[in-house]
Amino acid sequence: MKGKYKITLIILILILLCILIIPRFFNGDIFYSIKVGEWIDKYGLDFKDHASWISNLTYTYPHWLFDFIVYKIYFLFSYDGIFIFYLFFYIILSVLIFTLNYKRKKSIISSFLTALIVTICISSFALPRAQIISYILFLIEIYLIESYLENKNKKSLIFLFIIPLILANIHIGIYYFYFVLFLPYICEYFIAVFKRKYNINSNFLNKNLILKENKNVLSLLYFIPFMFLMGLISPLGLNVFSYYPKALLGNSFNYIFEYSPITIDHFLSFFIFLIIYIFYLLCFNAKYKISNVFLVCGLVIMSFMQVRNYPLFLVCSSFIFCNIIENLINILRPLKKYFCFSIIFLILIILNVIDLAYYRMSEKYCNDTVAPKNIVKYIKDNYNLSDIRLYNEYDIGSFLMFNDIPVMIDSRAELYTKEFNSKLDNFFDEYMNIELTYELLFEKYRVTHAIVDNDSILFKELSDKGYNVIYHDKFYSLFEILVGEN
Repeated sequence: MKGKYKITLIILILILLCILIIPRFFNGDIFYSIKVGEWIDKYGLDFKDHASWISNLTYTYPHWLFDFIVYKIYFLFSYDGIFIFYLFFYIILSVLIFTLNYKRKKSIISSFLTALIVTICISSFALPRAQIISYILFLIEIYLIESYLENKNKKSLIFLFIIPLILANIHIGIYYFYFVLFLPYICEYFIAVFKRKYNINSNFLNKNLILKENKNVLSLLYFIPFMFLMGLISPLGLNVFSYYPKALLGNSFNYIFEYSPITIDHFLSFFIFLIIYIFYLLCFNAKYKISNVFLVCGLVIMSFMQVRNYPLFLVCSSFIFCNIIENLINILRPLKKYFCFSIIFLILIILNVIDLAYYRMSEKYCNDTVAPKNIVKYIKDNYNLSDIRLYNEYDIGSFLMFNDIPVMIDSRAELYTKEFNSKLDNFFDEYMNIELTYELLFEKYRVTHAIVDNDSILFKELSDKGYNVIYHDKFYSLFEILVGEN
């Protein structure tokens, strides 16, 4: 089969793979994205929150353009349109991993296997969030940095200026990471200068690690401050630069799963990747660029710190992973067992894809655990929404917001911390420890009703205290609190 037909076939396989394994399930974030997009359409970027009944909260609109686009797609094509929208970007990501590796003169097989494995591993993070566009941009950024350092490509430099401009309007929460990705290459350059200047010799450096004093790093360093200032080309203004430091100082990271450290019981694949990298570096006569070692080490540390960084590890180290696969193929190819190994590996991948596809095809866009449609209908049919102050579970806040029911909180976690709204003081801590603080919180905010998860400790507490249950379904109960009338 000719090369171009092989490439076309591989791209079609990757497209089919994405269609089969990308989740149909929407997490709560999509509902607030739609609603925020509607606010932008109605009010513009007014930097006000319109969802919580806790009045006068300011809102930064950290991914305003993404939210606006999502709202317009939902308005025109409903949930099917949103699914196709984010499926499209995951297909782009998967195909880019293959094509960019292939353009870096890697073999078709190693490029395809890299795209295949990363696409499968990242599928659990495949949700309609602004992160998907960020992953694509960071993948392209690494490719452009290496292209510029290799031949001082001016086109690469132009696109390196465009990417922070896009991030400043699509996803400011990850704006600083764009510049973090330059650090491995900068560090390699200065280590090489230091080694040359002081005439340092190291067997390990000379044998296993490639240390290059690339003069193009200096010109790149000159442009980085101007790239940073591209963030000003956004209606969010200085919020582009202040959002992440404020979020980092807040306490929302302490309570949300995606901000928790990665563990082997939830993400075994991460530890398999880690073992492969370490084993290959130490046990094979392999050569690594020091910049690649720094990049992988940094991404590993970030993943250990927070689960949400694991997809960044998968995407940003995919070029390095492709190098490992290609070298392993070259080592194994002369062995008689290479063919058997390939067949077993292919069977394992196919079985994994079948299992994932079977699970995904049974999913619904709106799961009752995050989209409690019955309880929403009951509230809207029986209450004047302006007359109630509703305590709600964190996970369903966005769906209530989507249905124009005023919430106490939703999954825009940083909004409810004192770093973004000083009037809230320790509200987020009190809310997240609700089993201990519910009486104080209900009294302080004059709560009239509470939607509570039937499996939660709070449900048992309120039931034992004799609070009246006025609605009950499989997942949630609506309690009458009436503190607000006292």
